[in-house]
Amino acid sequence: MRIRQSLVVLLLTFIMQISFAHRCERIVTLSPALTTIIDEMGLAENLVGHSEYSLLPKGLNSVEVGSYFNLNLEQLYRLKPTMIFLEQSDAGKTVAKMKKLGLPAQTILLNTLDEIEASYANISAACGFSPDDLTGEKALVKTDLSVQKNRLTDQGNGLVFYGDGRDYKLDVPTLAVGKSFHRDLFNYLGLTLLYDGPLNAPTLNSEALFALNPDWIIILNSDSAANYDTLEQLTVRNIEVKWPRLEGVNAVKNGQVYELKGYWSMMPTPRAMESIAEQVITVLDQSESPNSIDKQKENIQ
Repeated sequence: MRIRQSLVVLLLTFIMQISFAHRCERIVTLSPALTTIIDEMGLAENLVGHSEYSLLPKGLNSVEVGSYFNLNLEQLYRLKPTMIFLEQSDAGKTVAKMKKLGLPAQTILLNTLDEIEASYANISAACGFSPDDLTGEKALVKTDLSVQKNRLTDQGNGLVFYGDGRDYKLDVPTLAVGKSFHRDLFNYLGLTLLYDGPLNAPTLNSEALFALNPDWIIILNSDSAANYDTLEQLTVRNIEVKWPRLEGVNAVKNGQVYELKGYWSMMPTPRAMESIAEQVITVLDQSESPNSIDKQKENIQ
């Protein structure tokens, strides 16, 4: 009986390996986020093509195939991919052309936190195996984030802004986080964002910011100079802002303005979500530094 069971396990493993080799032996990713997710899953060695702006391990033999909206279809075809992963569902003519060429394409949505959490499982299903069959980083973000759910419920109301690389000590950010995976993540942690409307990135001027009067402000500032060796670096610092017209705002008055900087701050991948959550908790969870807000600021400077 044991010999028979062992043979069955070996047969199933062999079938799984054949399926994997057929479907995802040669992968092309058409967004930097999907390139990073493939790497997080331990499948980087199967990459034969990637989109521009992707950060790859050194020595990886993968060819840039352009961008999602400016795709080199001839080059893509020559790579003979067994699976192409797209981030957007409305690829339109591009997907139609790929299908006409007989190229296999699979859409992986990354617009919400739930979709990001499911990305490992969805990619695994497209390849024909279970995430547990992978080596390296394979735990879904939902497992990692579950202990952080509603961790921050007594921090008042805040605002999160998208930065553009500048130093915001003097400049006031205007592009707020709206309906996005970032808002999903902050809500998941138990935080309340003062803008809860339908826009993805609404513009809030100084008057609007003053009227909303947030208790804390976080600026997400991507690092345009990031490379593969630094893509996982995510730093947080308190900014002693000089915003004369906003000195009465609670966040400014109490020194609760923070910058979260790094490539991962804007990247919709499971590990990036986990890292952002950890950094936000570090600066906003009062239980992390029981003495005072001032003591908390000293710890992160």
